[in-house]
Amino acid sequence: MSNFAKPDFKCRHNINYWNHTNYLSFGPSAHSFWKNERWWNVSNIAEYIEQLQNHRLPLSGGEHLSETTLMEEAIFLGLRSEGIDLEEFRLRFARDLSIENSSSISSLIQKGLARMDNGIFRLTAKGYLVCDDICQSFP
Repeated sequence: MSNFAKPDFKCRHNINYWNHTNYLSFGPSAHSFWKNERWWNVSNIAEYIEQLQNHRLPLSGGEHLSETTLMEEAIFLGLRSEGIDLEEFRLRFARDLSIENSSSISSLIQKGLARMDNGIFRLTAKGYLVCDDICQSFP
């Protein structure tokens, strides 16, 4: 997992990021995400204050996330956290990972790197050690 927590003490704040939940953040270096748009504020506090005093948004950058980018992020964020609910993924992206990647999924399960729990594809402790490599094997 990206962050360690005792059972029932997971950071709901971070889970929102990992699930692409809309959020607004304020302050220097703060990042926001809303309707497939991500942007971030300047990091320098003096510049941040100056921008606000001049009635300008203190933005440092931003990006529009394409459907492909959102899908890729859903895969790697899902695998790094609670796993990928394959039905939810199919409904959201009109892509069936269990069919499109059936041989990869089967191989990962057979090697003990992943498991399937009630339609949720998730990594095992052994799989987390090679999570980045696993993520690259998906579209």
